[in-house]
Amino acid sequence: MARSTGINSYPVYVDPFTDEGFKIIFGTEGKSEEILRGFLNELMKDNPAFGNIKKISFRPSVRNRQHKGEKTIIYDVLCETETHNRYIVEMQQEKNSNFLNRTMYYIARAIVDQGVTKKGEPEWKYEPLYPVVGVFLCDFHVPGLKKKLVTRCGNMDLDDKTCVGNHYREYYIQMPEFNKKPEECVTKLDQWIYILKHMPTLEIIPFDIKNDKALSQLDEVSRIAALTETRKRKYEAALREKRDRLAALDTAIADGRAEGFKKGRAEGIAEGRVEGRAEGRAEGRAEGKWEMAAGLIEMNVDLDTISKASGIPVPDLKSRFNLN
Repeated sequence: MARSTGINSYPVYVDPFTDEGFKIIFGTEGKSEEILRGFLNELMKDNPAFGNIKKISFRPSVRNRQHKGEKTIIYDVLCETETHNRYIVEMQQEKNSNFLNRTMYYIARAIVDQGVTKKGEPEWKYEPLYPVVGVFLCDFHVPGLKKKLVTRCGNMDLDDKTCVGNHYREYYIQMPEFNKKPEECVTKLDQWIYILKHMPTLEIIPFDIKNDKALSQLDEVSRIAALTETRKRKYEAALREKRDRLAALDTAIADGRAEGFKKGRAEGIAEGRVEGRAEGRAEGRAEGKWEMAAGLIEMNVDLDTISKASGIPVPDLKSRFNLN
């Protein structure tokens, strides 16, 4: 079973939602290929155009600038299958209002790269154009997406909702939407998501993985004790960075709430003072009318004249001063 390691225990597995932890699991050439293949096959299981990957290899994760002023792109993981399909696998820890724009930009650049020819090569005429699939593991709800675990996007006919070509796909995995217990994980994809979500607090993987090459490899490469000292230091630095960032975020939220309360309280007091002054003026004006009416009554002025002068109805004057 999955168990918390406790506050005084050292974690068994790396946190995949740190930069270095993610690279250890999915981006280590010579070790992560089987993990990537297994995970992507489960994710693409219902899409025969992308699933059933037999072989996968890494491509350079840095996309260099082709023109002056152009942005350099660094993919978390960029890999290719035996059918030349390209996969971008990215991890995002924190909410970003432009995240959907960024993922589309990454996919577009991976498509455009296929048309870049070197000197002496024949002119590329939009063929072949291999599909590019972006897989984005998000530790938050993505602004602009419905709150569900996996959102699949692609080019489609807006009238009948059918796919138009296989040029690109986007798979967004929103981890907060996964709340299953180990016994409820009936599919392999459920097991993958459960492990990735709970990995920092697992002491063992709570599933039978001995006949699953990909999950067995995941279990092996993600153990902190198996890391080299150099990689362990990098991972610990990435973990500290994540904790510092989360602590700073919590502090900012707390400070914002305190400042908001303080400001709201001050505004409330000021508003109360304004309302109090207004009510005081209104009460003062009303009392002044009654005092004027009382003075006119003592002078034996008729009630109709007093009512016109003070604005107080005659019946109210009679009631207040017990007049017939």
